[in-house]
Amino acid sequence: MNRFNLFLLSKYRTQLMGVAALMIILCHAPQYGVEVAGIPRKLLVFLNLGVDIFLFLSGMGCCFSLMNPHRYFSWLKKRFLRIIIPYTIIMLILRIASLCVENVSWSEWLLYFSTLRFWTHHDGMWYVALLVLLYPLAPPLFWGLEHSKSRILVTIILIILVLFLTHIPVNDTGDVMNSIITNLQGAFKRAVSFIIGMYLAKYIRKGINVNALYVIGASALGCIFFHFTMKDVFYSWLYVLPILIVLSVVWKRVSEQSAINVFFIWLGGASLESYLANIGIKKLMPLYLREWIDSPIFIGHYLDYSIVIISGFILTYLAHRLSKEITSTIAQ
Repeated sequence: MNRFNLFLLSKYRTQLMGVAALMIILCHAPQYGVEVAGIPRKLLVFLNLGVDIFLFLSGMGCCFSLMNPHRYFSWLKKRFLRIIIPYTIIMLILRIASLCVENVSWSEWLLYFSTLRFWTHHDGMWYVALLVLLYPLAPPLFWGLEHSKSRILVTIILIILVLFLTHIPVNDTGDVMNSIITNLQGAFKRAVSFIIGMYLAKYIRKGINVNALYVIGASALGCIFFHFTMKDVFYSWLYVLPILIVLSVVWKRVSEQSAINVFFIWLGGASLESYLANIGIKKLMPLYLREWIDSPIFIGHYLDYSIVIISGFILTYLAHRLSKEITSTIAQ
């Protein structure tokens, strides 16, 4: 009863990506200004774990593709196209929409579009900025894991190294270099989930059975250890596998023809677009509805953030369809 087949993480990967996408959209609510307090607010903040689920599944997906014969740059080109095409579509749409209400030069926008502004000013689509750096590292990481005498030992060393480097104190001097280092640390500490996804990919592909209670228990002990000994060290990655196991078990009971399954398959396939659309429209809303948002009807920002979510899904749908058409044309 307690045995869990890891292959389910691959079988339901798209739906799990969809759940992660929805988690990210919901966790952005307090950042937008939605008035939520107490346990509901803590729950929404916790849903930021969707990012770590994204990275775990992305690392797993990279490893699956690298198991096939490939050339480094051809593999990298395919991965980047999956990001660049939807990213460019949505960023251009948002740019055109913002021209009427925001005077931002094209040179400044290009800095934002290139993701460089995130590293220098903490402004932009940070998840895309991180993937741009992680993808070139994936093939050598895969090779290192495959040719090591102990995959688990290499993985543990990598995790310790990442956590150490991303938690070295940096003096806040306000200069660009310190800002770059601080932002690199903040982004790369989330890469632990990507590493674990790559490590487990081999066992997920083989359909290895694990004791679910053991995994959940070990993760719980790890969280307790970090909480009481190294509370400042990022350890949310410990939640990822137990949550994915629970979600996969739940999804076994969901009918393939059900509306919920169809919805999350769609959202999972367009997960990057949903993230980009949510962030972009969240920034546009106050620019277009500045006076309306201050009116009594928008108290608590529940209504306007609902508009952000709905319009974000519409933009996601349009951008995803256009992205698929462009991708298929390029592939011909």
